[in-house]
Amino acid sequence: MELYFKATCVSAVDNAGELEEFSGYGLDLVSAPGVNVYGVLPEGENTFSNGTSFATTYVTGIAALAKSAYPSIQSNELAKVLKESKSTFNKKAAQ
Repeated sequence: MELYFKATCVSAVDNAGELEEFSGYGLDLVSAPGVNVYGVLPEGENTFSNGTSFATTYVTGIAALAKSAYPSIQSNELAKVLKESKSTFNKKAAQ
């Protein structure tokens, strides 16, 4: 039996839509805010932070809203919608 790992890759962009240098890039990913994101640390302190983990929460939230609106949508279809509805922000992201 062969197993296939399928994932939606998420990159982080800043407030100008520019891909951050720490972020991955390519055609088969979705970008979301991941720079100077305001959040809460496990200790309960508020802070600004950076990372693709922050961007991933945005994409996960959008996916959850789409799934609640279209409960029968399959995960591969949802990933396709996310990827096809993305915007390319700069040349590095389009490589």
